[in-house]
Amino acid sequence: MTPVLSLILAIGANDTLLRRCVNALAAQTFADAGLVVADCSFLGYAEALRRKLPKEEGSIAVKFIAGAPQTPRWEQLRSAVAEASGTYVIFADPGQWLEPDAAARLVECMQRTGADLAEMRSVGRLKGTPVKNGNSVPDEIDSDALIDGGRLRKYARFIGDGSLITSSLNDKIYRREVLAEALSVDYPGDASAAEMVNVQYMRHAASMVFLSYAGLNYNSGDSIGRCDCSALAEAKTAYTHKVLCGQDKDCCRNELEARLRRYVRSLIIDGGWTPEAAQFFMQRELADPFWRSAGVDVNAAELTDSVDQRERWLDFRRILSRLFH
Repeated sequence: MTPVLSLILAIGANDTLLRRCVNALAAQTFADAGLVVADCSFLGYAEALRRKLPKEEGSIAVKFIAGAPQTPRWEQLRSAVAEASGTYVIFADPGQWLEPDAAARLVECMQRTGADLAEMRSVGRLKGTPVKNGNSVPDEIDSDALIDGGRLRKYARFIGDGSLITSSLNDKIYRREVLAEALSVDYPGDASAAEMVNVQYMRHAASMVFLSYAGLNYNSGDSIGRCDCSALAEAKTAYTHKVLCGQDKDCCRNELEARLRRYVRSLIIDGGWTPEAAQFFMQRELADPFWRSAGVDVNAAELTDSVDQRERWLDFRRILSRLFH
């Protein structure tokens, strides 16, 4: 019998599978569901999951898809959705965990409102204690109310860093048929694949709901509303495809410049580069006509001068404080 909901756990090559994630999937109160596990990790979590999530009568049916660690993220997601059979789809992240009633609350919202998408709130936790809200919704948005027409297009005009419709897949519930249509195109990016799924999905969606319910938990040091474009090639690919998809060009340009600045900061603070070395490298990078065509008007010296090198010592002090306290 076809389930109402398909839960998809997509494990990437370098992902770490938290026990809390598996326990949370097994503890979901919504029973009419199937689980698709797409495992492309180097460690091969599938066997461990087979033991933790056995196919017992009355339990969630589990389907495993084995993939090579080199499988592109977009292709992994597309294959998992193709194997799903539920009317609705919820993605589970290996490093995050759902509240026991999350699936039930999301499915109820979709059935009650007839929406194409529902986004719940997320909570960052430190040793189990809530410390921050991952995706707060402004007061002018009616939580739990159906949004469509011009208002929906307003919120969907840009999906990326800091947008109300977050880049994440894991704080939402989708309609499987619309999701399959969104994934029918090809996309070469990897780290930005999730946000591009949302960009494509909102081109087909007619309505959505921002839920006041917070059903997704994540470690406070992680980022849920921002794509990890740690490679400049990834950031450039995401920008190009967003503009081609009709996303707001000014917002895309601002996001691209912010990602460029974060990249330079990462070189100096995390990578240990000297400002001079980073500046030399960025001079060569900014010679690429792409940056001028995208409207990013900044030079290498500005990028390196904006990095506060004291952050490196602050990070070191934080590490020491954790070791000796």
